[in-house]
Parts: sequence; structure tokens; C-alpha cells
Amino acid sequence: MIAGGEWLNEISAQDAHFEKKRSRRLWLVIGSIVLVVLIVLAFAAYLIITASPPRILSVSFSPENPSPGEKVTVTAHVEGGSFLSSLSVRLCFGTYLSDGGGGGGTMRPMGDNRYQLQIRSSFPDGAEVWFVVSAATDSEGPVLSENYTFQVGEVIRDGASGLMIEHVTQSPQEPTSLDTVIVTARIVSASNITDVELVCMSFTRHGSGGGSGFMDLVSGDNYTAEIMSTRPGGISERGTVHLYRVAAMDETENTAVSEVYSFAIA
Repeated sequence: MIAGGEWLNEISAQDAHFEKKRSRRLWLVIGSIVLVVLIVLAFAAYLIITASPPRILSVSFSPENPSPGEKVTVTAHVEGGSFLSSLSVRLCFGTYLSDGGGGGGTMRPMGDNRYQLQIRSSFPDGAEVWFVVSAATDSEGPVLSENYTFQVGEVIRDGASGLMIEHVTQSPQEPTSLDTVIVTARIVSASNITDVELVCMSFTRHGSGGGSGFMDLVSGDNYTAEIMSTRPGGISERGTVHLYRVAAMDETENTAVSEVYSFAIA
């Protein structure tokens, strides 16, 4: 027969043994959870570190010489991003020398790092279309392609009237989101000038936009227009990239287009 004291001591020893085993299991569970969390964090860090920056390898469009009313499809070969840093590819375009306007949108992935978008506008005869592809990830960009231009139908360039765009300037040179940017250009021709337009695009990591508007004659041969008018807080976030160019037409329907200028919001 086991004495009462000995029996209680045996139960206490068993309880201590079970408690020790329970504690050991608990620590094993906690250790396993911590190990899994560390592995997940290490894998996530690896994906972020190894994410490649966006790169636009090539851009093509078809047809290259569209007829009035014909739609144009743009295809871009773009690399970059990772599982945790998605890649966004967009197209932005502006039109001039006819019914002005602009637009664009997100390009659809087609597989094999190809992206595509059909410009849904039906461009009239005599239009000129300027477009740019942009690419960005959650942490890098935007990266911009070269400038591409196509003409729809007949566009007269370098005609006898000698229409020229000269001395394109902007003020301020390094704008912030609180500034209004003023663009001035000198337009000369032996014929009366009928149309002067400022065509603009803007790109951020999260979107893009484009459009055009008429420039006002202010003195002599000088025309001016605002690219943007911002309010406190700004509609252009820091790092936004703006592109612009000037287009003109005279009474002989001769046309001229400036080079592309750019600035980024400081």
C-alpha cells in the first residue's frame, strides 16, 4: 500500500513531467511559427531586392500610315517588376493640326512581355498624332519611350510660305507643384497664321494624361499658353514628368511642329 504522502508526491512528479512536456511542445510550436515568419519575410525581401526596374525595349504601331478614320494599334515590349512589385504600362497621345485632343490608357498584357492598346480615336484627314509609352512599378518610374509620330492622310510640311516655330521657352525652368508654367513661342510665316497649339503630356508612377490647346498671340509673332495651373497642394505630384511641343498652321495649310521639350516637377 502506498502511503498518502508518497501518493501525492508521485502525482506531483507526474504533473511536473507533463507540464515540462507541454512547455516543450509550446516552445516547439512558437519556434516553428517564428521560423516560418522569418522565411516568408526573407522571401519577400528577396523578391523586392531582385525586382528589376521597368525597361521599354521596343515600340511599334500599325498601320504606320493610317487613312482617315482608321484606328491604330500600338504594341510595346516591356520588362520589369516582380511578384510583389507589379508593372504598369500606359500609352499617352496628343493630336494637332486638325481636331485637337488627346488620350490614352493602360496597355493590355498580351504575354511574353508584350503590351498592346488600340487608339480608339478615328483621326481625320490632315491630323498628326504624337504618342509616348510609359512604364512604372510600385517603386520605380515612370520610364518613357522615344517619341513617336504618325500623320493621317495629307499633311503639308516645309511649304513655300516658310512657316517656322522659333524660340520656344518656358517659365519657370524648374517648376514645383505650386507653379503655373508658361510656354512662349515665336511663329513666323509669309502667310497669315491660322492655328497655333500647345500639345502636352504628363506622366506619374500611377497614371498619365495628354491634350492640346490653342496658344494666344500676345505681341508681334509671339504666342503663349499655360501648361498647367496648380492650386495649393498641387495637381502635379512631385516627380511628375511633363512633355510638350508646339504645332502651327497657316492659310496655305503649311504646317510646322517644334521638337519635344520636357521638365519634371521638383
